[in-house]
Amino acid sequence: MKALFCLFALLSFATFAFSQSFPILPKEWIGTVSVTSMGTTSRFNPKHEDNVGKEKAPLDWNTYNEPRTLTILRQDGRHLELLVKSSLTEDRMVGTVSVDGKQLQTADKNSQFLLTISADGLHGCGTSRGAKGTFEDWLNKYTASCYDFTAMK
Repeated sequence: MKALFCLFALLSFATFAFSQSFPILPKEWIGTVSVTSMGTTSRFNPKHEDNVGKEKAPLDWNTYNEPRTLTILRQDGRHLELLVKSSLTEDRMVGTVSVDGKQLQTADKNSQFLLTISADGLHGCGTSRGAKGTFEDWLNKYTASCYDFTAMK
């Protein structure tokens, strides 16, 4: 009887563990980003020195709002590869969907974002640090950003 109970418990757990399904997200998204930064940390920033020249790039607090597109290049269950584009540049990211399918955590080499998944939207915020990888960049340049994406039909 004890062995039968253990077998039933094991099968129930295995069925639960393997029957979890995660949302298959639409491939194309369009939206905006709202950014506040100290220094011009990202190539995405229209005020970055690569876009306006070193002498015109602000070294202190700056903000911008800009259109973005997000493309899901690949999805394997909970795991994603993403491409975020602006008019100036593009950035590849990886992401993982939460167990309940309601959140998407993304990361690249210098930023992280947590996005809430809704019926046709991805909404959330994140942070990044100095994009050039030097200690001075990391120490003096940082960004808080919020994304608002809508799935394209």
